[in-house]
Amino acid sequence: MTTLSPYDSMSPVTQAAYRAKAAAADLAPLPRAEKDDALLAIADALEVRTSEIVAANAKDIARAREAGTSETVIDRLTLTPERVRAIASDVRDVVALPDPVGEVVRARPSRTASTCARSVSRSASSGSSTRPARTSRSTPPPSA
Repeated sequence: MTTLSPYDSMSPVTQAAYRAKAAAADLAPLPRAEKDDALLAIADALEVRTSEIVAANAKDIARAREAGTSETVIDRLTLTPERVRAIASDVRDVVALPDPVGEVVRARPSRTASTCARSVSRSASSGSSTRPARTSRSTPPPSA
């Protein structure tokens, strides 16, 4: 007997999005150096596998054209070696940014002294929202 999971009825893109969300929850608490190493490995892999990426993208673009996708969208989806190198460069640029986990994104002086910091909750892998987590609050959270 085959057991179906909720992911079985989702598109591959939606499945990838859920996997990315779960991975974010696993990666967020890692030390900065490990996250930077992972980003640099991604950038290196993009550069090393540029020809494979461009070839696979060409097949996708051909299917998109056959399906009647507009040329404007085709242009935005088309990957060239230059575009892949630019993506790899942008990933490397992310390494130079400060780590946002734990960063205070909103602090309001008020009677409740509410502060909001960036974090990824462990519940992310279960499909719940990964909004910034409140680090302190004197009033209960609003009901959803």
